[in-house]
This record gives sequence, structure tokens and C-alpha cells, in this order.
Amino acid sequence: EFRRVLFRSPMMFRYIANILENIWRQPHILAARSRGISWSRLFMWHVLRNGVPELIGLAGISVGMALGVLIPIEAICDSPGLGQLALRAALARDLPVLMGLTLVISLVTLTANMVADMINDSSMPRSQ
Repeated sequence: EFRRVLFRSPMMFRYIANILENIWRQPHILAARSRGISWSRLFMWHVLRNGVPELIGLAGISVGMALGVLIPIEAICDSPGLGQLALRAALARDLPVLMGLTLVISLVTLTANMVADMINDSSMPRSQ
């Protein structure tokens, strides 16, 4: 949903900008810049290549963060979904539903992180 994306986007943009800024300051990037490599080639071949593993990890973590904000956002916006179900189950003290939702959210988060790690491992020849 668009509201969930807007809720986390400033933090994600700041984190991505921080990752790229740290890569721009690395010595091999400074050396490539001093040799006169064009900005586009430098960005595509050196900066993004070194930043992709961190960005993939960020994508895996962001799934868990998106699921973590379900309850407050859906309660405020009064939209149906897992957060609304969790809130109603908590107010009704329906423990089996809460335990099931906790299990589902945990498994989705774990699976997203595992997939991100597998993509990271397969995309980085240094780790093999």
C-alpha cells in the first residue's frame, strides 16, 4: 500500500544516500576519479557494484520493517489488513489469532532476509 511506502521512504532514502556517500569516499573511487573516469561509468561500475550487497540487505530488512508498521498505520487509517486483524484480536484477547499472525509475520520476515542473503551470496564472487 502506498501509505506504508511513504511512511518509511525518508529513512530509506537517507540510508541509501549514506551507503552511496560512504562508497564515494573510498580510496579506489577517489583514485578512479583522479584518473578522469566519467561520472556515469564511475557510478555504474564502481559505486553501484560495491553498494549492491548493502542495498540487497536493506531490501530484505525493509520487509520486516514494513510489516512492523502495519498495526499503527492500519489503526490510524482504518484500513483492513493484517494490522487491523492483529489490533482486533488483541482487543478481544484472541490469543490463537495473535500467535498465528506473529508466526506468519515472523516467517515472512525470515524468508525475505534469507532470500536477500542468498541473492547477496550469489551476486558476490568475493564470498565464494
